[in-house]
Order: sequence, then C-alpha cells, then structure tokens
Amino acid sequence: MGEVRENIQISEAIKNWDDEDAEIDLEDLLHEHFEETRLRDWPDIANEALRLWRVMFDSDIEKFSPIDNLICAACAQVENGTIDAMASMMGVDKEGLHSALSYWIEGNGEPYSPIKSTELSDLIERVKKDEEEDN
Repeated sequence: MGEVRENIQISEAIKNWDDEDAEIDLEDLLHEHFEETRLRDWPDIANEALRLWRVMFDSDIEKFSPIDNLICAACAQVENGTIDAMASMMGVDKEGLHSALSYWIEGNGEPYSPIKSTELSDLIERVKKDEEEDN
C-alpha cells in the first residue's frame, strides 16, 4: 500500500471545511492533495479518502458501512472505467489490459520500465493466456 505523508495545510483546511471566512478552495486543495499522493491503486485511494473523512468530520467510518462501500465502489469504478476506455481506444481486451496494468497500478510508483505499445500488446496477450491457464 502506498504511504501518504501528512499534509498540514490539507488537514487544517478540511477540519475547517464549513468555515465561511476561510479563503481556501477546498475542491482544488483536495484535488492537489490526491495528485501529490501519487497513489494509483483504488483501495489505497479509497483509504486516503476515508482518512480525510475522519479528519474532516471527526468521526470514524466503520469498515463495510454504507459510506465505506460508496467510497470504495466509486474509486474502483474510476479505475475500471479508465481502463475500459483505454482498452476501447486501443482495441485490446479490457481484462487483459487491466491485468497488464496491474504491475504499474499496484506498484504505486515502483520503477517498472516503460514499454512500447507493441510490448504492451504482447504483455496483454501473455497475461490473458496465463489467466486462462490458471482457470
């Protein structure tokens, strides 16, 4: 799981999210925060959103509660929708692309070497074949 360093500015801003006198654009601040985390895997992103929720509302969210399920489902769909769009654009198998990208997504910035599009196609086919053999 990716590590997120505590950002004092975001913590203070979200604690005071309902302060009408605050001159902070919370939407931009949150967007910048998530970009700076460099998290890629949806469970890590959901966990960070849930952490910020606890700071913002001074309340815990029970695992598997409706709000936990909502945040996790939304984060998962962003990942799945993006991969689905990429697969459609490239004309490749969605599941194969998802499996191939998992090396980069789950690595959260680990230094996997970039690959060319032809190598990606080969990787998708290889991963798809490996999964079929495992089933």
